[in-house]
Amino acid sequence: MKRADSEKQVSFLDDDEPVSSWVAPPPSSSEGKRSAEGEVASKKPGSSPSRSRKGHRFEAELDVAELDDRGRPVSTWGARGRELDRSVLIFMSRRMCYPGRHVVVAVHLIDSTPVPLFGRVRACEYEGDGLCRVELDLLEVPEDRPIRDWLDAIIRRLSAAR
Repeated sequence: MKRADSEKQVSFLDDDEPVSSWVAPPPSSSEGKRSAEGEVASKKPGSSPSRSRKGHRFEAELDVAELDDRGRPVSTWGARGRELDRSVLIFMSRRMCYPGRHVVVAVHLIDSTPVPLFGRVRACEYEGDGLCRVELDLLEVPEDRPIRDWLDAIIRRLSAAR
């Protein structure tokens, strides 16, 4: 009778292939539940809740500058907008920004002067092809003189190019 039972078992593995004893881990306690901020936690392991939120598509040329410890814009580089909502701006840049640093952004609109935005870097991740995805938590633009001078310099540069 034992021989008849063993003949009924079918194996799709070759005799040389070891049988795996791997068992999937149980779901974490935070999956599918709301976090303290009210966002639904992502169900994919390793993905952040901020990546699951989508803003509005926002494709614009940007001039970006990180602020130094004294609140002055240092070097300026170009970037491209990707998403925008009420409190977050996401852009693609060839330069990384450290989380926690303050950044000033000049948004170039068609036939208009650049619009200044200001924020704190929430996250910066390498996307591929030499581009970084930078997430900014938008804050009120400070009326500091160095920031106004930086924006005036960009406006002068654009006026000279036209």
